[in-house]
Amino acid sequence: MLYCLLLILAFFLPPSAFAETIVFKSGKTTEDKISEKTTTYIKVDINGIPITYYLDEIATIDGVAIQIDQDLGHERTKNGSFPEMEKEYQEYLKQLQSSDPQERDAAVIKLTQAVRTDARLVAPLITALNDENAKIRIHVIQALGRPELRRENVTRPLIEALYDKNEQVRSAAASSLGRLGDPEAIKPLIRALSDNSNWVVMSAIDSLDKIGNEQAIESLNALLTHSDKRIQNEARRVSNNLQSKYQSAIARQEAKKGNQQMQLKLDELKLPKEWQPLIVQLKSDSIYTRQDCIRGLAHFKDEEAVELLLVALTDTAPSIRQEALKAFNTEPLKNFKDRDKRILQPALTMLNDPAPEVRRVAADILGDFKNIEVVNALITALGDVDGGVVDASRRSLTRIGGITIEPLIRMLKEGDRQKRRIAARILGDSCDSRAIEPLTAALNDEDDGVRLAANNGLVNIKSNIQMSGDRKHETHQGAYIYENIVADLKSEHGNVRLAAARAARDSKDARFVDLFVPLLKDKDSNIQIVAYDIMRKSKDPKAVNALIEILLDESTDGYGFDQCITALASIGDTRAVPALIKALQKKNKHNLEYKIAQALGHLKDARAIGTLIDMLKMDTTDGNDLPVRAASQALHEITGENFGIDPLPWEKWWKEEKRK
Repeated sequence: MLYCLLLILAFFLPPSAFAETIVFKSGKTTEDKISEKTTTYIKVDINGIPITYYLDEIATIDGVAIQIDQDLGHERTKNGSFPEMEKEYQEYLKQLQSSDPQERDAAVIKLTQAVRTDARLVAPLITALNDENAKIRIHVIQALGRPELRRENVTRPLIEALYDKNEQVRSAAASSLGRLGDPEAIKPLIRALSDNSNWVVMSAIDSLDKIGNEQAIESLNALLTHSDKRIQNEARRVSNNLQSKYQSAIARQEAKKGNQQMQLKLDELKLPKEWQPLIVQLKSDSIYTRQDCIRGLAHFKDEEAVELLLVALTDTAPSIRQEALKAFNTEPLKNFKDRDKRILQPALTMLNDPAPEVRRVAADILGDFKNIEVVNALITALGDVDGGVVDASRRSLTRIGGITIEPLIRMLKEGDRQKRRIAARILGDSCDSRAIEPLTAALNDEDDGVRLAANNGLVNIKSNIQMSGDRKHETHQGAYIYENIVADLKSEHGNVRLAAARAARDSKDARFVDLFVPLLKDKDSNIQIVAYDIMRKSKDPKAVNALIEILLDESTDGYGFDQCITALASIGDTRAVPALIKALQKKNKHNLEYKIAQALGHLKDARAIGTLIDMLKMDTTDGNDLPVRAASQALHEITGENFGIDPLPWEKWWKEEKRK
């Protein structure tokens, strides 16, 4: 006790004129001039602003340890005065006793400004909470709702203010408790959700969003049927937030527990000493360290590396499980002698992992196993909520082939709409002749998507049959596909029509040329694109007249004009030459003169020579000489001559040629 008294006496000597080194218990250090010292706090001057630090936060001042004698703490006198307060504060404290509410309010405002730097003013402000004027009580409550004042025991007075007769005061108290951040306020705020004032309820909801925990969820959910829509919406939002926080906290606890179990498994491994550094890395709290370790293990094909990776599959972090599983699908572990035996069951288990990224890798790995257990697991995974898992499962089933056909046929007949679509797609990709009959039946499915997948699958199988030389199913299948595409092109669904159009293009059936001529002007630009593709690839002269008509139509847009020129050049019918020449006279050529010249050069018809020579005279002052150069190249392709872009040599040569 004597030592403490001496220390305190020394502490209250006049402040030094020099900056003193203050070391806080948190480890923070500052050098400031101390302007005031008391038994509980010091004040320092920072850029003219007085800042209060409490002694129980401070370790040393200028190397002297701070010890506080609890018996010498600051106390308020029994008569309600505050003798240690500065004179300016005493004036405000007197005003608090005034009969004039305006004077009392002015004093409160001054004190609430000062309390930011002097916590001694908390006590008189708490006393002012008993003021009969609601406006004054609100100002006090707003001032006390500051996180740094939690240690001044302001929580309890604010909780009591939740029962104030004035709803605005109660609302202010609920808001201040949220800003204060004291967990002690959670239960009172939950009770405030039953307040008869919507303002108080809204303030309580907002504060629970800041400091609430899982205890508030049930009461918030009870507000989902509240008569005020705003309260319903806010209660739902905050309830969801708190549930998410709670679940995250549980997940962190489970992750910690899970990793402890994984560490025990690592300790149980009897591995040589040279593997111990890798075990240490796998035990690291850092996900990045564990990831780097697993990526390194992927380059080994030792039994020890496999053992470590199998343990890593139990890591609580999804990214670690994913990396460990991927390691078994990369060189050199993919060629590890017992790889399939060691990874099959873990991969099947991880097909049900809570993390979709892990399930995707598991589905991909299982494509290496040709057994019915894997097939059934992958078929089940086709119903996964994650599209990536569905795609990986579909690709794996296609890779497995053979034994998947019968289960997929059953799924095509009995599954829901989504599974029937996927089954039809996989069966089509399989190119297995056993799929022809069920796919043909699926062309009459009630679902557009199933019919399209079945149709595309049959097209794929037909193409494979043609390439392999097996023409057993060709005639029947081609007819059926044509009829189905014709029907789907009349569908009201754009995606159905587009898929049917693409199937027609891929089938290379000449009958589609006549069918797609009207679709060159279809309102769906995607259908137009496919129609032009069909015309261009077919090289069918029957398409020429339709393309010429569109080419010369002044209403044809730039895309259609471009596609007509390209298609006519590709078909190679010289009937297009006069039309191409005439197109150069159109008002709107969409700056495609050069393309017309290229098409004329491709057709190699002498009737275009005069027109192309005239094109050499086009004005190029705007910097666009592309049509001139294209015309020169076209003349070279037609005549074999090469006079460049000067029209005079070409004219002279042409006159001589015509005399011959």
